[in-house]
Amino acid sequence: RIYGGWDGTEPPPSVDPDVYFGRDVTADETIIDGGALGSTVLMAHLAQDRYLSEPTKTSYAMLQSVIDGFTITNGDGELGGGVSIWQESANVSSCRIENNTGRLGGGFYAYASYGIVGDGIGPPPGNVLTGDTTIIGNTASGGTSYAGYGGGFYCERGGPTLFANLIYD
Repeated sequence: RIYGGWDGTEPPPSVDPDVYFGRDVTADETIIDGGALGSTVLMAHLAQDRYLSEPTKTSYAMLQSVIDGFTITNGDGELGGGVSIWQESANVSSCRIENNTGRLGGGFYAYASYGIVGDGIGPPPGNVLTGDTTIIGNTASGGTSYAGYGGGFYCERGGPTLFANLIYD
């Protein structure tokens, strides 16, 4: 789990569990800039879990990646310029995904993923974040035969939940 939108004066969650509610992701913008060097954010289920034994393997399978409260920009990737999720149950919430380029999914690409984009699972007790994800000004293009689909969002072989988002331009 990784959270943006802090002003730098908050106590750590171990001291104040309610600190998540005091964030202001608009006023205290946290930017992840991809530098046009590939997908800005990549979340993937790694095949190394086959080497784990029970109960660790079951615990690992139940983990969910969370990115919350960031501006994700300037990515240029083959599959998802801004965010690329590969066979992962991930949660992208309260983010702004803008000005990215990808061959498939300029802003967001999901493959065999069943995560949540938008008001999803927040910090305990869950479903408490009120900010949504905005996907704006992204482009899908390229010279290969499969390129050019999903300027804002592209999903292949999955069923992610999109809830209360803005996807435009």
